[in-house]
This record gives sequence, structure tokens and C-alpha cells, in this order.
Amino acid sequence: MHGFRFADFKDVIDGKVPGTHYIDVIGKVYEIGPIIETTHKHKCRTIKLEDLEGNQLCCTLWEPHTVELPAALSKLPNPDQSKVIVIQCVQAKRFEGVWRVQTTFNATVFHVNPDIPQVKDFEPSLSTPAPSNSLQIIEIPDDDVDDDYMSRENIRSISDLKENEKAGYFYTYGKIVNLDCTAGWYYDSCKLCWSKCIKSDKGKWVCTREQCDGYINRVTTRIPRYQVKFEVTDPSDDCVHFVVFDTQINQFITPTAAEMLAKIEELAGDKEDIPRELDAFIDKSFLFKVYVHEKFNVSQGSTSYTVSTLSDDADLANKWLSKYTEMFKVEHSKIKNTLNFIN
Repeated sequence: MHGFRFADFKDVIDGKVPGTHYIDVIGKVYEIGPIIETTHKHKCRTIKLEDLEGNQLCCTLWEPHTVELPAALSKLPNPDQSKVIVIQCVQAKRFEGVWRVQTTFNATVFHVNPDIPQVKDFEPSLSTPAPSNSLQIIEIPDDDVDDDYMSRENIRSISDLKENEKAGYFYTYGKIVNLDCTAGWYYDSCKLCWSKCIKSDKGKWVCTREQCDGYINRVTTRIPRYQVKFEVTDPSDDCVHFVVFDTQINQFITPTAAEMLAKIEELAGDKEDIPRELDAFIDKSFLFKVYVHEKFNVSQGSTSYTVSTLSDDADLANKWLSKYTEMFKVEHSKIKNTLNFIN
């Protein structure tokens, strides 16, 4: 975990935080609401966090984040005890006259009771029971969590993924076999919103996202972030490209892209040289949650997909395999290689 930028709850509630900026928030879980479906068929849920001064901030979790946080909380020891969470990369949003924060596609990450100094400030209040209205949601039976995470609608093998005719989030399991860094291993991001930034004719870094202050003011701070394309395969020998971004890469290797680039430049190397640390992903198997894009993947047939999250947890991998086998009635002989693949 690197470079948290914690926003003050009061500043968010008072509308002092620009909605174009990515921010981080930390607070004690006060309430978790149910999953609801919007008029546009999108799913979301609202949680409420409380800071050290007692200010309460609402956070809208959009799909696929609707089940990730409650599931993580339900598996922790002492479910009756309050929990502190860090939500990384959210944006302020005004809804029905009230300022809140909301999760963002491919950027938001949850950290439950992380080992950072700011969490220790909450310790005196953590011995008190969590509100009953949050416990009703936190204590989710395992079967319900599994059904929300992986179902017939969103489980795919890699070969299934390539033939998929529906946009959305899907779970697949595969092994990373190679790095495809023909387009580089990082991108220059805007500090304010994480979108791509470019150097202007005047030599200043400018955000490419028109709604961002870094575009409007024609100046921003550039931060290199990971954008790594991996070749991924499974026992069917089908191969696809998965693009993994900054927050997911830093779950498995420590240096940030900025630190890595600075190290390369210090050694007078070529900034396009692939860092050795990325070799740690080669020949490793992961459960991937990927996004199938309506235009690029479904309509145009691209086999390059954006990764929302990835996990090397063997239990999750076997749950995926068990559900895939059960739902699609795959014969045991046909999944033997996959079992060996996972183990």
C-alpha cells in the first residue's frame, strides 16, 4: 500500500473536495445497506463510515464492489467488533443534495484493518460492538457470498471468454506465461484522477480527461503507474491478453512504478526496460475478474481484456473450478488437467 491521500470527511460532506480527483477515505464501518438495482439495471449498495470526530460519510459501492467488502468483513474473526477500512481511489459525488463518495471502475481497492498508523488511532473505539444494522449485512452465509461472486452468469474458461457475446464482469482462471510489453509497462498518469497525461508543447504535463482540473487548467503532476499486459493461458491452450493496472500489481510486488522508473533512470538504463520484479508473475496462476467490453471485445473481437481484480488464493480457485464443473456438467476427465493446473 503506497501513498494514501486521506480526505477529511467534513471537507467531502461540505462539498470542498473536487469530484474529478481520486481520494482515499478511512473510517469505522457504521452501516452496510442492501444491494439495490438502479433504473439503468446497475447494481449498487451504500455503506456508511464514521471518522474519529463522529462524522458519518456515505459511500456508494458500484458493481463489482457491492459484494467484495461485506464478504471480506464476514470472514474476519470477531464479527461483532467494529472494523476500520481504507477505501483507496474513490471520488466525491453529490446525490440528492448530499455529498458522498463512490467507487471507481478498475481503481478502487479495499483494505480492512490495514497495518498503518492511522488505524491505531481508532483502537479505543474498536472494542465497542458494531451497530446492529451493519451486522445484519456483514454476517453473510458463505453460500450467499459464493453465489454473488461466482455464478453460471459470470464464470468462464478462457476459451469461453473469447466466444463471449455479453459485456460485463466475468471470472476466469489461468496462468500467466509471458509479458507483452511492446507498448511499455507503465503509463504517465494524472495525479488528480489517474487518467493518462501527456506533455504539452509548453513542456507541462496535461491530463487527457476533459472533466479533470488537470485538463481544464492545462497543468497537472505526472505520476508513472503500472499498466502491464500479460499473456494468459489455461489447459485448453487458448491464449488471451490481460491488462493489469497499478493497484493490482502492487498487491504482489512492493515497488511502485514511480520507484521502479526512478531506479532504472538512476542506473542510467532505458526507461522502457522491463523491470525484473515483474518476472514474479510469470508461471503463476490466478483467479481473474475481467471486464468484457461491449465495443472492443464483443463487437470487434479483441482478445485483450482489462483485469478488475486478481487472486492467487487456492481456495478461491478451487471454488471457481467446483462451480464451473457443477454448472456446466464438465466431465471429471476433462477437468483433470485444470486441477493439476491449479494445484
